[in-house]
Amino acid sequence: MTSGVGASDDWPRRSAVLWVERSLGQRTRVVRSRRLLGGITADIFRLDVSAGTTTDRSVVLRCWPAEAEWGGACVVRETAGLDALVGSGLPVPRMLAAEPTGEVAGNPSTLTTFVAGSVALAPPRLDDWLARLAAMLVRIHRLPPVDLPPCEEGTSAERLELSWLRDPGLAAEARALAAERLDDRQSCLCHGDYQHFNVLWTASRISGVVDWPAAGRGVRGRDVGHCRLNLAVLYSVAAAERFLSLYEREVGGSVDPVADVRELLEFGDGWLGFIPRQVAGRTALDVPGMTSRVRDLVALVLSR
Repeated sequence: MTSGVGASDDWPRRSAVLWVERSLGQRTRVVRSRRLLGGITADIFRLDVSAGTTTDRSVVLRCWPAEAEWGGACVVRETAGLDALVGSGLPVPRMLAAEPTGEVAGNPSTLTTFVAGSVALAPPRLDDWLARLAAMLVRIHRLPPVDLPPCEEGTSAERLELSWLRDPGLAAEARALAAERLDDRQSCLCHGDYQHFNVLWTASRISGVVDWPAAGRGVRGRDVGHCRLNLAVLYSVAAAERFLSLYEREVGGSVDPVADVRELLEFGDGWLGFIPRQVAGRTALDVPGMTSRVRDLVALVLSR
């Protein structure tokens, strides 16, 4: 994305800044901008805005690549998801403006309120951190059903590329489980990308859950499995297993292993490239061990 107003890449393009100012009111001006870490599919900026005599505040601008056909769909889905969460009591952003086409802002874009907190990738007390992650996900899943479209389908079982498992027998068994029917009784509101990069913390407590462009209706194992995959990638199999145990204890039931393994099998060699960019030096990272950790986690699911 090209830079606009500012002298550095911390600024979005000029058309996006003008769109933000018009969306927030005629007297609003963007006075500062800072690119936020971790964005993979979109550029994310924290903007400080001023409206004359009113108190300065911060907002968040997310810009998807103009050439990506799915950018507009992400804007529409996140808008619907955040609108459905209004009044839920969850610590989530509020949608201020959305521009799915990019015709005005220059890119498909969303503008939301700023949620205070920071991503915690090196928690001092891992078990407490995992327990709070699990409890927050249960809160999301216990919300009343909402009129949202189904979560987007992942890769079908027959098309999964599983050479990274390096075990044809394990791959065949995993593919067979992934092809089974999901337990529709576990349908709920899903975040769609619930994991530690999208949870904000303040003083060891969760202060926000952000990044909702994959929100929709799905089975709870979708969110659980996706979080477990990310925990295995960044930490360990034990952390992923502990999260499952804590979630099941909190929710009072078992997670559908079909949904769980489907999410784990979304791993691939590409993760070895984008996870380091997402971590951005904020914690130690064992890239060579990622594949074996996910493989061991898949094997554990199949053994149960």
